[in-house]
Amino acid sequence: MNPLSKYHQVRRFAILGLLLILILVAAIAHTNAGQPLVSSIVSVMIQSDTISGNDSCAVDNSKSESLLYKGKDQQWYDSCHQARPFCGSGVYSMKIGGTQYAYMSYECCAGENALNCCAYYWCNNAYVCINPRWFYTRIETSGTIKLLVRCIPSKNIDLICYGPFSTPTDACVESLTLDNIVDCSSTYSAPDTCIIPNAHVGEYYLIILASPATLVDLFFSQFNIGEPGAGTTSCDIVNHCTILELSALPGVCNPLTNTFRITGKIYFTNQPPSGQLVVYDNISGSSSVYNGPFTSPMSYSLDGITCDNQLHTITASFWDSAYCELQKSVQAPVLCPNAVISGGGSVCDDGTTLPISINFSPATLPISFSYARNGIPIGNITGYNGPFPYQFFTNQPGVYTLVNSINTYCSGSLSGEATIAVNPVPQVHLGVDILACYDEPVVLDAGEGFVSYLWQPGLETSRVIAPKTAGVFRVTVTDNNGCHGSDEVTISRRPPITNKQIKHN
Repeated sequence: MNPLSKYHQVRRFAILGLLLILILVAAIAHTNAGQPLVSSIVSVMIQSDTISGNDSCAVDNSKSESLLYKGKDQQWYDSCHQARPFCGSGVYSMKIGGTQYAYMSYECCAGENALNCCAYYWCNNAYVCINPRWFYTRIETSGTIKLLVRCIPSKNIDLICYGPFSTPTDACVESLTLDNIVDCSSTYSAPDTCIIPNAHVGEYYLIILASPATLVDLFFSQFNIGEPGAGTTSCDIVNHCTILELSALPGVCNPLTNTFRITGKIYFTNQPPSGQLVVYDNISGSSSVYNGPFTSPMSYSLDGITCDNQLHTITASFWDSAYCELQKSVQAPVLCPNAVISGGGSVCDDGTTLPISINFSPATLPISFSYARNGIPIGNITGYNGPFPYQFFTNQPGVYTLVNSINTYCSGSLSGEATIAVNPVPQVHLGVDILACYDEPVVLDAGEGFVSYLWQPGLETSRVIAPKTAGVFRVTVTDNNGCHGSDEVTISRRPPITNKQIKHN
């Protein structure tokens, strides 16, 4: 908010002082009368407002002041959040004013007051919060809107026009800023005007006006209808039950149920006093039912809608008012099969295989996917429903990547790779079989360059052994890659020579 001049600040303090005096007077008078303070202030400071015109829902002017003040839909509207619809036809009139005392009512963000308010209520040095009344209008056709605000009998009415906004009252009150003021009027001559240039279909504009001290008939009239470039405002929202806006925000898919939730708000006017407001999805049949009385806006939620990637139509309908409904299209989310390939590693060329895994983020089944080795597709799986992760074993060297991953609705992202490296089996040679004398030394050498050696029998772990007996000797070697190689040799021993006696005949 722009800094206020010293004049503005003085004026604000004067207004606050006036309010405190009014409260004090009401408290003294009604304490003596034995009445509650809050209701006393309301009865002293507020006079009723009513609507008339081509409207079957208009209030009965014979009702009490406090009820009349709420208007035809029984909603207070000295608050931005309870703003009432109007249009520029000039047909509908509203009785406003008639307050016995001037009172100030301003709305600010939490923890603020009139001196540091987030909302901007000033127009040409006038503070437009005295006996405030709030209204909104919706643009029917694009163009310039020139509104004349007049009273019978003629009175000056200070006013501010804010906009454009996408909903009737969501701008309250953080967006009621100086930058969002499109026009204002605080002159001492009547009637007053609000000029909205370049308005677009579906936009909403809020108007706050300071009602006079005497009871008057208020009219909104558009005085540029038919001129080149003129737009129009919607009058249906004034007279008939109308659902103004329906928001619908889809949530994320629940991977356990493959469903999602839709949440949103429903904005309406001239709603029926009772009955049911029904919100439902045309595809899944999911629905929520809310019983009257109804206050705009209303929040709703729809649960259990399938994540099917289809365009759903959400309908909000007052069942006790014919044709009072609105629809909104929502694109359903879907669980696309995002795939990640991993695994692989080094394997020895001895027939051993390694696993490669393909995992999928939660997705709608079934899934079809394919993978490649060194860029050449070698695997194509269709209609897969599990188990997960998908796994295959191989010892074919190369780089394995994903080619695609799709389900009925969409393709998923692809990531990762798996590399298979095949290492040769180490070669060890013990030579040919050996025939040696029974006591002849024999040396077996497995060769150098290996990490470890293991001989059998005997379980010796040295590179060289010198067996003294005959038999089959086997060595297993391990290289730096952890691969194993082996060889064996048979050692045979001649028996020792024995002396034999020579007999002579």
